[in-house]
Amino acid sequence: MSVYLALLRRPGARSLALACTLGWLGFAATALAIVLLVESETGSFARAGLAVGAFSAGAGLFAPLRGRLVDARGAPALVAFAAAQCALLLVLVWTASPIVAGFAGAVAPPLIATARTVWPRVAGPELTQAGHGLNALLGDIGTVVGPAAAGGLVALAGPHAALAVFAAGPLLGALIVARHPATPPALTVTAPAAGPMA
Repeated sequence: MSVYLALLRRPGARSLALACTLGWLGFAATALAIVLLVESETGSFARAGLAVGAFSAGAGLFAPLRGRLVDARGAPALVAFAAAQCALLLVLVWTASPIVAGFAGAVAPPLIATARTVWPRVAGPELTQAGHGLNALLGDIGTVVGPAAAGGLVALAGPHAALAVFAAGPLLGALIVARHPATPPALTVTAPAAGPMA
């Protein structure tokens, strides 16, 4: 436990942990929020399943392309993806369209992957492993708490409000990472000109 306390005392560690928390919670809650929203609008769990399936398929199919773009362009690309997803999820609030859900998944920001590249710069060599461990712990917590929070917010405020709230999480997390002083301008690691494969 002391190693994580030491990590969180590092400059920039708490804000990076907050960004990861917002990302993990948002991503974990969004899928259930989509299901509950589309079912409430259409009365069909089949259509709700189609919507969340399209969201997940878009996220998975286009992940390599998004990752390469963020590697090459850095934080501006991350924020652009996050803003596009937030906007599309807000459109989904009003349309309950599986097609819109698919597009929202296709532009899902690689927030957690980007944060993983920042943790070593924040933690330093001696605490890098703890940084990755904390990120993994936040992921486990988000996976459990996210859907529960989505269900609770749906019960309290309705599925439209729930999806709108959780749509903002990854965008806020991306903005924190983009403004973080340890985030490099571009994330691509340039290979040496000569090496074993030369």
